[in-house]
Amino acid sequence: MKTWKWQLPVEDEVEIDLPKDTRILSFQNQHGFPTIWGLVDPLMVAYPERRYFRMADTGQEITTYSGNLGYIGTAQFNDGDLVFHLFERLDKRGER
Repeated sequence: MKTWKWQLPVEDEVEIDLPKDTRILSFQNQHGFPTIWGLVDPLMVAYPERRYFRMADTGQEITTYSGNLGYIGTAQFNDGDLVFHLFERLDKRGER
């Protein structure tokens, strides 16, 4: 197993391809960019899996997918003036 990282765009809805069965370890601010770290099996790198995330800033209403969201983590930006919470859409995990 290896740890990898991916920078995410600052968008409400985020779709990225990760190696199959990637386990998300953390969501943080790295050098001003929202970033996730994951544990990856190197043998699965050739098998990408589309993953869907919902990023919301503090106070933003989340009206869709609320029952199908798994909390990933929270990251602060601009000295804490901007805070994003990242959730994975469990209803779409693995879809392409």
